[in-house]
Amino acid sequence: MFCNNYKVITDLSAINMKKPIKVGLIEIPISTFEEYAGIDEDYFKLPIISWPKTGELRLNLERRIKDRFRNQISLENEVLDGFNRGKLNNDDFQIIGSNFKKKAREYDFTMVFAEDHSAAYPLYFLPGKVLRMDCHGDAFVSENIKKFSVQLNYATYMYCVEKSRVKNTKHIDNIGIKYPPVIGRSINANELTKNYNILDLDLDAFEKKYHFQWIHDTSDVKLELLKSILTENINQVGIFEYRKEGDPYNNVEKFAYKIAEIVISKKMDKKY
Repeated sequence: MFCNNYKVITDLSAINMKKPIKVGLIEIPISTFEEYAGIDEDYFKLPIISWPKTGELRLNLERRIKDRFRNQISLENEVLDGFNRGKLNNDDFQIIGSNFKKKAREYDFTMVFAEDHSAAYPLYFLPGKVLRMDCHGDAFVSENIKKFSVQLNYATYMYCVEKSRVKNTKHIDNIGIKYPPVIGRSINANELTKNYNILDLDLDAFEKKYHFQWIHDTSDVKLELLKSILTENINQVGIFEYRKEGDPYNNVEKFAYKIAEIVISKKMDKKY
């Protein structure tokens, strides 16, 4: 079980007359175990709880956010705990989702980081409208596999969102999808709104020129499109499929910081 050695708390509210914006930077430390049953391999790959992989990213982001906002925020930087390391089954994900829901309620704004996209599943336990930006629908379940209990992983987590009913799919929009099927609506840029509360962002959704990762095929979403829907309504942002070796220029750190800067600023404008 993870301990609180990973937790860094910065609370500057004592020197600020106004109640600060509460910000959480949280890693959900899930990776994929590369072992499968030999049939429709992506459906059987097992997610595991691993050692944290985004520590440097989160620490650098913490420093930049603190430098920008000073005593106007309180910030916690941590790894979600409350479960054991090892292979995860679908019941484990329900526990992780419930733990994350409780943790996210402590903050005005939460950013989530993970290597594996199955770690986005807990976002769907929270209320509000979701926008997914992804190259893949992540609901890849064949008719043959539907005869069995579908393992929740990076390729199937959206199928499991629908089947578990943790989120009504009418509250889910998708953009950038090159590889369906899609759970929720698949929309075009002109159908985007400013009413989203949760952003589920796979780094492969964005144009290859941004150099966010090198492992997978990418879609063609432009950063200007994301910027256009960042409002004070955004409460949670998840950044997934992050791998340090795929980000040699620290572009993901700059990307995450810009999202945090815009959303926190808009929340402060509304609050004060």
